[in-house]
This record gives sequence, C-alpha cells and structure tokens, in this order.
Amino acid sequence: MQKLDRYLQIEKKVEAAQQEADQAEGAISELMKQLKKDFGCSSLSEAKRERKKLKKQAEESKAAFEKALDDFEEKWSDESD
Repeated sequence: MQKLDRYLQIEKKVEAAQQEADQAEGAISELMKQLKKDFGCSSLSEAKRERKKLKKQAEESKAAFEKALDDFEEKWSDESD
C-alpha cells in the first residue's frame, strides 16, 4: 500500500507540473502574439534586434534635439537680455 501512496503522490506532482508547464506555454504564446501585433516581431531574437534599432534611433534623436536646443540658446541668448 505504501508504494501505491507514493505513486499517487508522484502522479499528483507530475500533473501539477504539467499544468504549470501548460500555463507557462499559454502565457508565452500570448506574449508572442502581442509582440507580433505591437512590433511585428515573430521571435525573441528579432524583438531584441528591433529594440536595439529603436534604442539607437532614440539616442540619435536625443542628440539632435540637444544640439538644436544648444544652437537655439546660443543664437537667442542675447535677445533675452
């Protein structure tokens, strides 16, 4: 009887682990759908490349803005006095 109890315990643990795995798989599937919808990426590596590209664009835009602001301030700083 002890072996049967041990078997049933193991079976319950396996079923619980399978449910967790199924839930995780479903969550991953939903996240991948959202990634495809929002960014047009069909894989995590593609999303990382897109993230890197967007980060570079943001840095370039920030640098261009800061330069334009500096130029503006330099040009118009005498006008405010």
